[in-house]
Amino acid sequence: MTCIAGPQSMPVAGRRSLVLRLRLLAFGSAGVSQRRGSRVHEQWAHFRFSVIGQLLAAPPRKGMLRLELDKLAACAWRHPVSGEPVRFGVSTLERWYYRARKERHDPVAVLRRKLRKDAGAQAAMGAAVCQAVLAQYAAHKSWSVKLHHDNVLALAERNPALTPVPSYSTLRRFLAAHGLDKRRRLTSRRTEGAERAEARLLDREVRSYEAEYVNGLWHWDCHVGSRKVLTPRGEWQTPVLFGVLDDRSRLACHLQWYLAENAENVAHGLSQALQKRGLPRAALSDNGAAMTAAEIAEGLARLGIVHETTLPYRVGAAEHPRDVVAHPSLTPAEKRAILASWASDASAIASCPALRAPDGLKAPVSIDAILEALCELDGGPGNPPGAKPMRRFSTARATAA
Repeated sequence: MTCIAGPQSMPVAGRRSLVLRLRLLAFGSAGVSQRRGSRVHEQWAHFRFSVIGQLLAAPPRKGMLRLELDKLAACAWRHPVSGEPVRFGVSTLERWYYRARKERHDPVAVLRRKLRKDAGAQAAMGAAVCQAVLAQYAAHKSWSVKLHHDNVLALAERNPALTPVPSYSTLRRFLAAHGLDKRRRLTSRRTEGAERAEARLLDREVRSYEAEYVNGLWHWDCHVGSRKVLTPRGEWQTPVLFGVLDDRSRLACHLQWYLAENAENVAHGLSQALQKRGLPRAALSDNGAAMTAAEIAEGLARLGIVHETTLPYRVGAAEHPRDVVAHPSLTPAEKRAILASWASDASAIASCPALRAPDGLKAPVSIDAILEALCELDGGPGNPPGAKPMRRFSTARATAA
């Protein structure tokens, strides 16, 4: 690539070396800027200054500016981003020259590319359409872009103010620019608790993380089964599933059913997982009694496994007295104390004494359910031996109601 240099009128001693350096800057600015990680508009500013910088360093005589601009327009320059040969018109070079000439302090910064006035705006999205789309998304965050577009078309048929309707691509770009992505619903049930959970996720930032390597972090926990099983001794017991998951690969290292959540069963399940998948670097579990037992902590420490704990299952998450009875981390005395507090008159509803509304429950429960849970916990019959009780509430409470 060659460029013809015109005659110079001013006898400047270092002019040739200055022009050479500016030309080299123009040819090599793209690669140097990219290596330094500068932004695109910074690359354009340095490139433009290198092109017209020789006219600023050695201003042409009166009436010779046009000739110098014609010579620069005849040159092929290297594009500051793509590196391809590119030429510029005389009017473009003249605009760069006068813009840099008028700037007194930083002639390079004034040559940076400017954002368009309508950058980020979509002319096809009118104010009425934007409001309709935002209201529609607020009510249906799980809809796809196609479903949103179809509903906007249906709304436009009844409301002419929404016409013309933007295309599918325009609507998709609008939703993406405003961060209105499709969100999966937490549950198909539209209960009060599900709505509160979704509102909490909208108000707070929720972050997820993932271990960098396989066996970098293991999770283990126990899950109480939904049905009871009959043991060889003829007893009905609720089974507990113990599981160990790898954080990186999401692989189930070991899954096994047990009849109780205790340190012995946790140690057995961990030993099975370790024999199958090797030693992890760290582990994460709740701080239940079985997970933080002395034998578990000592064994993990000997193996060099860093054990971190989180909060255990909250009693306040129970929705029924039977959940308290089946809670794996509570002792029988703790379960009995919780149920007794629920059955006390302090938790009774004044307008309906047969119901209890203790703190932490989403819905009131009947005193009958609490008493049945206490009987199940004590291993006693739900009704007096030999007959069914005729009166289950005191006459004083009935009179007060």
